[in-house]
Amino acid sequence: MKNNAMESEPTRPSRPMLVKDHEQQLSLMIASVKDYAIFMLNPEGRIMSWNTGAEKIKGYTENEIIGKHFSIFYPSEEIQAGKPERELKTALAEGRFEEEGWRLRKDGSLFWANVVITPVYNGAEALLGFSKVTRDLTERKYAEETLRQAQEQFIQASRMGAMARLAGEIAQEFDALTKAIIRQSKFLVSSLNEGNPLRGRVEEIEKIAESASTLTGQLLAFSSGQVLNPKLLDLNIIVSSIRGTLQWLTGKDIELVTELSPTLGWIKIDPFQMENVVINLAARAREAMELGGKLTIKTSSVKVDTAITHANGIIPSGQYVRLSVGDTGKEMNKEAQTRIFEPFFTTSAKGKETGLRLSTVYGVVRQSGGHIMVKSEVGKGTAFEIYFKELKENDTVRG
Repeated sequence: MKNNAMESEPTRPSRPMLVKDHEQQLSLMIASVKDYAIFMLNPEGRIMSWNTGAEKIKGYTENEIIGKHFSIFYPSEEIQAGKPERELKTALAEGRFEEEGWRLRKDGSLFWANVVITPVYNGAEALLGFSKVTRDLTERKYAEETLRQAQEQFIQASRMGAMARLAGEIAQEFDALTKAIIRQSKFLVSSLNEGNPLRGRVEEIEKIAESASTLTGQLLAFSSGQVLNPKLLDLNIIVSSIRGTLQWLTGKDIELVTELSPTLGWIKIDPFQMENVVINLAARAREAMELGGKLTIKTSSVKVDTAITHANGIIPSGQYVRLSVGDTGKEMNKEAQTRIFEPFFTTSAKGKETGLRLSTVYGVVRQSGGHIMVKSEVGKGTAFEIYFKELKENDTVRG
């Protein structure tokens, strides 16, 4: 039996080579970080070092960037305003600078960055330069913006819903009153001779009541309280059939252009109400172009791959028939675009429009399962876009 003491010790694995120089250890560790851009600047702001994360986030290789001024990552307007230099001065004065903002990648695209700049001194308090740490928070920024828009849309939808309910309740009561006035007026007119001086006054009362009844119908449409008779139809036929009416409505100072897609699918909506939607949008465009201009009505078949978020809601992804009614009139500001479908809100001069026209359009479109959005830009005018689910002829029974 062998003596345990004489047995040879098992061979130990060799120890990994350790970097004894702490500065070199730190340098190697920083260089290997992938999720943070960590680099050094000299006192003038030129880049002295570059890690893996910096190359990943900003797109430059070490050979491309060393010696460049760090302002290369800033939009041109911020460079002209002296922002990079102010950040270094703040870091020197306060011992640290931190903010979030847009920065540039090598390919010219922007990303949302958290930036921290810290001055670095040697033992003698001489400034060696600055350490700069950048995180790419673009996904978080977009998520926050999406949440903010969703919250605003929820508030807007709640407000619109409350207004619609109130409008519907008022309209139903008012509708009964106006119909009673119209009935009594007709009865009085039939009982008065042609030469009776009161006959003309009663007829005027009847006309006023009928105008009030029209407003009631608009309120009912906005509140989805009006009964619709939807049919499967071709939107091109609707636009073509009322082109003469639209030309008369807009007048000779406005050029009317229709661009109708030959490959349009079917939509399901009340034909009469669809005509009213187009006419109301054209009438609004006419008021926006007091000095003349161009009214363009387009139809197209579009596929929405990613849901469209806009000031008045969200258009889900899917296949749609789109109607666009655009004018070259004065653009709307952001507040007007948000409130444009509210009843009694109008951008027209006082006394020109009741403010029910676009709320009526909104009510008909939404009650018919469609979506409507407004686009308005300086120098380009305003366009209303309506989206209806595109149907095949065999999706439902054609009316």
